[in-house]
Amino acid sequence: MLVPLTFERFYSKPVTNIESLTLPNIIYSKFSNNLENVNSKNPLYLLELKYILLVYIFFIKLFYRDKTKVGSTAIPYNPEDQELSGLLISISSIFNDWPNSFYDFIYDYQDKPKSKPKYDRGSLINNFGYFYIDLYKKYNHPSLNFLREEFENYIHNNWDKTIISHGKYINKDPMGARYLSTTQVAKMLNIQHKHVRNLIRNGHLKAIKTRERNDYLLILRDSVEEYISNQKLFSNREQVKQILNVGYQSITELERRGLLILKRGPNIDGHFEYLYDKEKIHQLLSKIESRYYQYKRRSLDNISSYEKSDVVKCTKYVIGINIADILSLIIEGRILPVGKIDKEKGIKKYLLQISTVKQEVLEYKIRSQQGVFSIPELMNYLEIGKNLLNRLIENGFLAPTNKMQKPFIPVENAISFKSNYITLGQLSAICSEESHDLLDRLSYKGINPILDSFVKKNIVYSIEDIQYLIK
Repeated sequence: MLVPLTFERFYSKPVTNIESLTLPNIIYSKFSNNLENVNSKNPLYLLELKYILLVYIFFIKLFYRDKTKVGSTAIPYNPEDQELSGLLISISSIFNDWPNSFYDFIYDYQDKPKSKPKYDRGSLINNFGYFYIDLYKKYNHPSLNFLREEFENYIHNNWDKTIISHGKYINKDPMGARYLSTTQVAKMLNIQHKHVRNLIRNGHLKAIKTRERNDYLLILRDSVEEYISNQKLFSNREQVKQILNVGYQSITELERRGLLILKRGPNIDGHFEYLYDKEKIHQLLSKIESRYYQYKRRSLDNISSYEKSDVVKCTKYVIGINIADILSLIIEGRILPVGKIDKEKGIKKYLLQISTVKQEVLEYKIRSQQGVFSIPELMNYLEIGKNLLNRLIENGFLAPTNKMQKPFIPVENAISFKSNYITLGQLSAICSEESHDLLDRLSYKGINPILDSFVKKNIVYSIEDIQYLIK
């Protein structure tokens, strides 16, 4: 029968009755491959024989190191050494009634005389010496993970958590440790320490707070794994940039238009980076792809290459329109991709017909009454020539925006002008009457133009003054 372990038993005098001392039954059973009579609750039951021996070597070396008070020692071998035989039985009792017997060993061991490391790195080393260092350094083998896990459970459940210092080797294996340091989490998430603390502060990670150097010393690994799992649902701005093949400014524009959904960020939940719904990103690309196949089903690709341009470059052919506006028109079905370059990525692979883009953008500006008109767009919208347009701008009838260097006219100003003024040429087309006859009739009635011109069709009248003619 094995003797319950106490610290005194672990360091007891040599046992005289050597015949009663044998290796633990579990070692013999493993060696003989007969586990029928072995207690399956014993943690050694799950280990291979070579790892069981490794566990015993760990404790044996610990005993002789503490006994000789030197930093390292070889295990003395003497088949008739009753002290060593008794030590094996004492070690075996550590694993009976697991983990309570192990906790008893730790409780007794921390206050007993033992070999001290050559230099001190904190309270854990002060109390547990080489047991603590070797467990996380020399014997940092996966087979001993169960010892490390229960040691950490003992520390967190029985010690005053405010005095636990950050040892160099604790939780060295992030995959096996239940608690992680700030440095380990920073490496796992590939972020800075300050961002780890930010995640803890905003409730994304769970941690034990201490009064040591770091505000958050021990972070629950389960919360880190849950955070990593949730991250699979999101893409940060750099990832969105690569997926869509656009710049950061375009990402912001897509977000404003609702084509991308920002799920996390500094202004949402205090997260240190902007994270977007990954599903929404793929929905956007899928919708563009479906519009391309819609065009292919009903049209022949007879558009020359110089009449096409990719989605991003198309913004150069229109003024006051960004990528988000063009993508919205594609999703609505007003613009259909007419080609695709498979070697490109993201939205740059889709080609649009330039003339269609110009026309649809013009109509979009009119519908939304937002943005600005370029000179060609304004000539198209007002149905006038460039000379007359320049005169209208010079005389203040069309005020350009002061936010741009070139004379771009706000759409609302152009719509207001078209609602209030008309040229003699346009009036002639409405009334089906020659321009010179209309001019004579208006002069006879005393209706004067607001802007005269040598070219009769460019004479501008107020619609309010000639309302009776239009009716």
